[in-house]
Amino acid sequence: MPIVDEIFSVIKQKLTDDPLVLPQSKIAKAIAYLIKRPEAFRRYLTDPDLRIDNNLAERQMRKVALGRKNWLFVGSHNAGKAMAILLTLTQICRNVGVSPAEWFTHVLRVLPGWPEDRMAELLPDRWLATKTASTS
Repeated sequence: MPIVDEIFSVIKQKLTDDPLVLPQSKIAKAIAYLIKRPEAFRRYLTDPDLRIDNNLAERQMRKVALGRKNWLFVGSHNAGKAMAILLTLTQICRNVGVSPAEWFTHVLRVLPGWPEDRMAELLPDRWLATKTASTS
């Protein structure tokens, strides 16, 4: 892509010729990182499902980082595993547009009598599709 080629050309020139871009500065490190990975940078151009940045993942991880000190005292190793599972399920619900409270309430109500071979139907995305189909 000509535009991307031009971007690479300009940033390489900035890295080598611009006196304002100091070798150990954050911008120089960012440019060097990009120059070393041109195929990774271009990959999003060929796959519409890929994003150019990882901002979504960073925002999701911020919640974990903020709660880390609180989670040091969950009680035990098993409690920590349970907490990780609950946080993962909660985030999956958010990612697919399901209210975590509504989904957990439903799953906890039906789970005792739910057939083991149909557990996948309770996953948030499938539950949402079933719920949407039944209200239509």
